Amino acid sequence: MTPIEPARIEHLVHQQQLYQAAKAELLSQYRGQYIAFENGIVLDSDRDDRQLMRRLYTQYGHRDIFVEYVCDPEPQLSVSAAGHLFPTP
Repeated sequence: MTPIEPARIEHLVHQQQLYQAAKAELLSQYRGQYIAFENGIVLDSDRDDRQLMRRLYTQYGHRDIFVEYVCDPEPQLSVSAAGHLFPTP
């Protein structure tokens, strides 16, 4: 498996930070939707993540774009001893 280049990781971390800074505003318009977010701009949104990804790949090609489900509070996952993921109540 090829390691991910640090610049790609840094780019996505930066996008996540920009998303977090804009989250309160994004919640009012995009709550319950997946958004493609880049440099403070929503490129596209949809309630169906697969439809969103299809449009993104068609329009932008296969490149790194930050995609997030807009909700509050953020879902929390816990890992059981068997390694299964479960939503926390």
